[in-house]
Amino acid sequence: MAAAHAARSGVLIAGIAVWSQGDVHGCSEYVSVSSQADTERADLVREGKELAVDDVNEHKDCVNIRGSGLDAPLAKQVASN
Repeated sequence: MAAAHAARSGVLIAGIAVWSQGDVHGCSEYVSVSSQADTERADLVREGKELAVDDVNEHKDCVNIRGSGLDAPLAKQVASN
């Protein structure tokens, strides 16, 4: 913009706009990461409670999760550890 011989005020306004956009992006990224961390913590608490109540069925559930990309023998090994 400065190379196009724009007025100082235009360059200043453009600079402030770019700077504030970066701040907004940083804030939204923080909210996104914090939200994911909260979800993961809640899942760990829930799974811990379920494991304490019925560890046999929780082990079976862990082995039967197919979305992980593990084949059955490896899923059993991972669930046992």
